[in-house]
Amino acid sequence: MKAYKILFISCILWFVFLCLLHYFSLRPLWLDEELVFKNLQELSSLKLLGPLGYTQMFPRLYLIIINFFARGFDYNLLALRLPSLLCMFLAFFVWLKVFQQILPGKWQVLLAIFSFASSYRIIYYAAELKPYSMDVLVAGVFCWYLLCQKQLETKAPSKLFITVTFLLPFTLALSYSSFFFFWMVIYNYIFIVKKNHKAALLFASYSFLCLLIIISTYYFYLRYELSGSTVPWNNYFLGTQSFYSFIKPFGEGLRKLTTFWFGNSKFFIKAASFLIPIFVISLFGYGIRSLKKNKCRFLDADSIGLVIFLELVVLGILRKYPFTGARITLFFAPLIFFLIIKGIGSLKRIKPLYIGLNTCYIAFLVMCSLNSFFAYLKLYN
Repeated sequence: MKAYKILFISCILWFVFLCLLHYFSLRPLWLDEELVFKNLQELSSLKLLGPLGYTQMFPRLYLIIINFFARGFDYNLLALRLPSLLCMFLAFFVWLKVFQQILPGKWQVLLAIFSFASSYRIIYYAAELKPYSMDVLVAGVFCWYLLCQKQLETKAPSKLFITVTFLLPFTLALSYSSFFFFWMVIYNYIFIVKKNHKAALLFASYSFLCLLIIISTYYFYLRYELSGSTVPWNNYFLGTQSFYSFIKPFGEGLRKLTTFWFGNSKFFIKAASFLIPIFVISLFGYGIRSLKKNKCRFLDADSIGLVIFLELVVLGILRKYPFTGARITLFFAPLIFFLIIKGIGSLKRIKPLYIGLNTCYIAFLVMCSLNSFFAYLKLYN
């Protein structure tokens, strides 16, 4: 028990340390960050609600918050990146709460937060002028909410739950990842209201706010981004002209979706390849079983993970969201960690395989952590 507490606290401190190590390195703005920064310099807060220059995409409410904060510090580099850092810190603790609900044992929870803390990409985007850390936070909040929704069938919602219900729709203006989740809440409410009529007011309020904010975001900026966002991602959409045009980007996207998060080079993507079959089997095996068990409702992380994956595939076919498995799907990474850990845990009956995979995964995470440390330390040279 004492060893677990020490390791648990160590994981949290390690994550915070790596994030701060990267943040205070004052790494110069790179291409996309520089272009976002140019928009902040050249456009007023009102004009930020319209189309952005330099082919940039950014949820406007979040961008306006960054602009309002950073402007007070004369757009200092640390001020520009501080909202991303704070969002990732919050995301870590939200996902910790989610992991404690969805994983059966404390050691699996520890492995999940170690996966989070060892992810080079998660640490990297905790200190970048981009919206990806907000995406991870919003995805965690939605997962927590969906996991708690089932309780409405038998009891009244808590004050916290009611507050989050009214705040959740506003995440549609803060993060693109919200569009993958918001409709699941509405879908679940349709079933819940049949058993608990008192939940109807929450259902109606949430649905109305979502509709209002979707219309607003579409009018102010989404219509511009939806019409001009496909060109840079042409190679990442899923083709329907032939089997090859579908399977090539699908296979590459699936590979990156599983392996992209751990390191900053092809070596780590290749080294993490042993996790791909574990992730895929868990994704479809547990996801389909969950949908059958819960009568096609999204009440646990298994079904949520499968539905998000299917959304990515469908949107990739429709050429609305690229199936890259890279930074724009960072919000999906914590669910991938969960599915990998759950997949390894399902092999307990085959002890040699179970012990071997756990050992390989933990050793791989240690290697990823050390790589992150030395990579961010180099930025100080």
